[in-house]
Amino acid sequence: MKIMKTMFGMKNVALALTLLLATTGTLLAQGGGKDHKRGGDKGQRIGKALEGLELTDAQKAQIEQLRNEFKAENEGILAEMKELREQMRTQLQSGDKDGAEKTGELMKAKGATLKEKAQELQQDINMILTDEQRAKAAEMKRNAKEHRVETRERREEFRAEMDLTEDQKGEIEAIRKDFKAENEGTIEKMKDLREQMREQAKSGDKEGAAKTREEMKKLREELKDERKEMQQEIGALLTDEQKATLKEHKEDVKEHRDEHKEKRGKGRAKRGKRSK
Repeated sequence: MKIMKTMFGMKNVALALTLLLATTGTLLAQGGGKDHKRGGDKGQRIGKALEGLELTDAQKAQIEQLRNEFKAENEGILAEMKELREQMRTQLQSGDKDGAEKTGELMKAKGATLKEKAQELQQDINMILTDEQRAKAAEMKRNAKEHRVETRERREEFRAEMDLTEDQKGEIEAIRKDFKAENEGTIEKMKDLREQMREQAKSGDKEGAAKTREEMKKLREELKDERKEMQQEIGALLTDEQKATLKEHKEDVKEHRDEHKEKRGKGRAKRGKRSK
C-alpha cells in the first residue's frame, strides 16, 4: 500500500509539473487551438482554461519567458523523474517491492524539490496576472477540484456496487495486462505522435501537424477496436446484475461529463459578455 501511495503521489507531482509547462507552451504557441481535441493532451485542456483569463500579448510573453527558464533549470530532474517512474513500474510488475520502495523514496525527494520550484513559478505567474484574472483562475481551480472529487466519489461508489469477486478481479487484471502488452507499441507511438504534433504546432508547421493528427487518428481507431474486444472479454466475466450496474455507471459518467462541459461553457460565455 505504501508503495502504491508513493507511486501515485509522485506521479501526480510530475504530472502537475508537466501540465504547468505544457499549459503555457500550448497557449502561447497555439492560442488555445483545437489540436489534441480528443483529450489525450491534458496540457491542451488547461491551456483552453487559461484562454478564459484573456491574457494580453505582453502577459503571454512574460509567462513564456518564465516557462522557458523553469524548463531549462529543471529539465534534468524532470527527465530523472520520468525514468524513475518507469523504473518503479517495472519493479512493481516484476514483484520487486523492496526495489520499488527505494525508487519511490528517490522520486519523493526529487518530487518535493520540484513541487517547491513549481510553486515559485506559479507565484511568479500570478504576479503577472491582474486581480480579476487571479480571481477567475481561482474560480476555475475550485470548479476543477470539485469535479475531480465528484468523479472520484462516483468511481468509489461504482466499485463498491460492482462487488467483484477475487477471481473476477484476477481475471480482469490479466485481460488488462494482455491488452497493454499487445498494444504497448501503439500506445507509445501515440505518445510520440502527440509530442511531435505539439512541436509542429509550436513551430507553425500546420501541414505537418495535420498529417501527424491523421496518423494518430488511424492508431486511435486501431486501439478503439482492441479496447472494444477487451471490454467484451471483461463483460463475459460479469453477472447480469454487474452488467446492469456497469451500464448505469457509464450513463452516469456521461451525464456528469456533459453537465461539467455545460457549466464550463456557460462560464466562458459569461466572461465573453463581460469583456465586450
